[in-house]
Amino acid sequence: MLSYIIRRFLLLPIILLGVTFLIFCVFSLLSPMERLATYVNDPNTLKNPQAAERLIAKYHLDDPFPLGYIDWVKRIARLDLGWSQTANQSVKDAISQRFPATLELVLYSIIPVILVGIWLGVISAVHHNDMLDQTIRTIAIIGWSLPTF
Repeated sequence: MLSYIIRRFLLLPIILLGVTFLIFCVFSLLSPMERLATYVNDPNTLKNPQAAERLIAKYHLDDPFPLGYIDWVKRIARLDLGWSQTANQSVKDAISQRFPATLELVLYSIIPVILVGIWLGVISAVHHNDMLDQTIRTIAIIGWSLPTF
């Protein structure tokens, strides 16, 4: 079991690199001007061609694919995640501002789920393959298949 966990942790950087590469591939399908919109908080800047070109050069949005990918990963590592149009602030600030409420929701929802899940799991294990076990298993499968919203 320990070797399995170690192997998974060793594969984690490769998986993260692959995920970032796929995200950048999709992101690079957009034009430099469309990609610039994720970094700029003032829509009037996009209307000014000289300012837009200056920002495209600043964020390396017109670089060749490999150089653009390396620069993009560096920005992500520095937590430069761009600008949120809906929150009207940087994505990093929007996430950090909303994280405490999200954590509170997660904790308040996961504690009862764990307690009820362990209790039902013990009951199901004690009554292995009888009607009560089948009922608990069916309810659990239905619960997993329902959307969370």
